[in-house]
Parts: sequence; structure tokens; C-alpha cells
Amino acid sequence: MFAFLLGCVTAFDSPARQTFVSDLVTEADLSNAVALNSTSFNAARMIGPAIAGVLIAAVGSGWVFLINAASFAAVIGSLTLLRVGELHLSVDCREAVGASLTAFAMSGRDPTSKLSFSCFS
Repeated sequence: MFAFLLGCVTAFDSPARQTFVSDLVTEADLSNAVALNSTSFNAARMIGPAIAGVLIAAVGSGWVFLINAASFAAVIGSLTLLRVGELHLSVDCREAVGASLTAFAMSGRDPTSKLSFSCFS
């Protein structure tokens, strides 16, 4: 159940985080920012489980969960320090939501999309 819920959250979290990179930098720095984001994400996926394994062996799984929860404080802190007025917004959020709803509605009418969705349900 935990893996299912994590997968559902990740399905929305990853694309949102990746698109957020373009709002943080100018177009001139965008390719470097995307590369740095991808590198840090993949490095964390590779190094994180190794560190977690060592910590679980050293202090136990309960403490590792607490350390992981505390690590989110740094992320929340950095998000609160974000200067929203300096973001490089490219799309109005209302337009993005409308486009997403239109895409879902169109995929519901397309027989190929229906077949694809039925394979996952």
C-alpha cells in the first residue's frame, strides 16, 4: 500500500518539480539548471539508499525515518525563503489547469487512450 501511495504522489510530484526549474532561472541558464536538477536527483537516488542502509545498520530504522523527516525541514525552509516576485513565470496557472482538463477530456473520448488507461486499471 505504501509503495502504491508513493507512486501516486511521485506521478504528480516529479513533473511539477521538473517544470518548476524553468520558473527559477532565465532562459539563458535553463539548460544548465535542467542538467543540474537531473544530476542531483539521480545522484540522490543512487547515494540515498546506500546512506540509508548504513544508517539503518548503525542506529535502526526508526531513527532513520526521523532523520528523513527532519531533512524535509531544509526543503520547506528553502521554499519559504523563495522570492516569489523574482520567478520567471511562463504560463498562467489557470491556462495550465484548463489545458490539463481539456487533455483529460479528449483522452477519455479517444479509443486508443481508453485502451491504454484500461491496461493500468
